[in-house]
Amino acid sequence: MTEIMSGKLNQTLPQIASVKSLNKVARKQKLIKITMENIEMIKRIKQQKSSYNVKHWEKERKKEMNYLQNICEYPYKLKDLKGHSKNSSNHNARLSFALPYLRKSLSEEHIVFKNVFTLDDQKYLVDIHNTAKKYTLKFKHVNGENNFSAMISKKAAMKIMENNESYNILIEKAYAEKMLADAKAG
Repeated sequence: MTEIMSGKLNQTLPQIASVKSLNKVARKQKLIKITMENIEMIKRIKQQKSSYNVKHWEKERKKEMNYLQNICEYPYKLKDLKGHSKNSSNHNARLSFALPYLRKSLSEEHIVFKNVFTLDDQKYLVDIHNTAKKYTLKFKHVNGENNFSAMISKKAAMKIMENNESYNILIEKAYAEKMLADAKAG
């Protein structure tokens, strides 16, 4: 039986292998045509520019992160865009106005007072920062305009506050000095 099976198998195999395709040339031409179309399509795809730019996205993201970091670390719109005068004479009683704000790390500068004040019918958020040698008063207008800061030595500040840390007196004095400086300048 194995001889019969192997004999029939041998007879059928040469017949199947000997059958030739009549459209071999046509299939080969079709395959070449498809390959050429695919190559041209790949070239067109490679030449197309993307509608988005990842590098631009990365640059924008870095810029936004920098803005967010600065906004979180420091209040926004703190500069007084108008000119100001620095008075070095009689520095014990006079305040020197700083533009732009001093940007100290939180470990060196501590907020000792923060409150909203109405000065000349305008509301200001007033922060008083304390360092080893001076006080920095930051006046932030609630509408974001007319912001300014003032620096004063601790010795002069204690003299103005009459040695009892009455920050209200210091705030009123700083605001009055700023108004006088603006009046002289303008």
